[in-house]
Amino acid sequence: MHYKMVLPVLVLVLVLAGCGRSDITALVFASGDGEMEKVRELVDKGVDVNASHAGQETALMRAALKGQSEVVEFLLTKGTDMEATDDQGMTALMRAAFNGHTEVVKKLLSAGANIDATDNLGGTALILASYKGRVNVVRELLARGAHVNAQNKKGMTALMFAAGEGNIGCLKALLEQGADTGLKNSDGATALIWASLKGHNPAAEELLEKGAWVDSRDNNGVTALIMAAEKGHVEVLKTLLNYGADVNIEHSEGWTALMFAENKGNSQIIQLLEEAGAK
Repeated sequence: MHYKMVLPVLVLVLVLAGCGRSDITALVFASGDGEMEKVRELVDKGVDVNASHAGQETALMRAALKGQSEVVEFLLTKGTDMEATDDQGMTALMRAAFNGHTEVVKKLLSAGANIDATDNLGGTALILASYKGRVNVVRELLARGAHVNAQNKKGMTALMFAAGEGNIGCLKALLEQGADTGLKNSDGATALIWASLKGHNPAAEELLEKGAWVDSRDNNGVTALIMAAEKGHVEVLKTLLNYGADVNIEHSEGWTALMFAENKGNSQIIQLLEEAGAK
């Protein structure tokens, strides 16, 4: 599963600032552009800081998305709603976390933003930041008490996303704060299986070093070793073998890692598996 940041799309192209757009829209765009003088002018004029442009985006959301720390700080003094959400269910905190704006994340958290709020897919700010590899944001969220093992609607954790995307800095930070290597998503896959699927050997090594079960199976009986053999990820396969992976485990339809390698015609993996005792 992949998260995408889809910015609101205007029906008309706005060529000149202030031309043909409402005061609300002007405030939203000025906030995103960091135009403090314009933002102050509009707020002093009485524009509602909690009104949303096109029913999707408030000034705070836009400022957080764009990393406009000064604007965010100003809006927070004007009673802006930190928990308002866009059409994806994302709060200002989630938007800032997704885009890696650590200073904005700090300001929002200090103002009391809900650190474990979830979007439409069940993702938290920590999950989003881990998926995108925003290691400084991940560390900040963890230091502020974010739920390290939160799972989205498909059971994915921040650790799984970090492993699957090869975001080793995030993965290490999560493990340092007690991320559970044994949790499974709705398909039964662990973070190690995700690392194996995507071929991220440093992530696999880190997980195994921290105690991940090498022979954990998903709902189809697939292990990390079977996954590495099927996908042709030689370095991951070597690491799994070094950690004692069972080479003769069969998945739900009776296939072993060796069978997958033979089916793919991968001679290097076949040789490695046979040398490890595969039959």
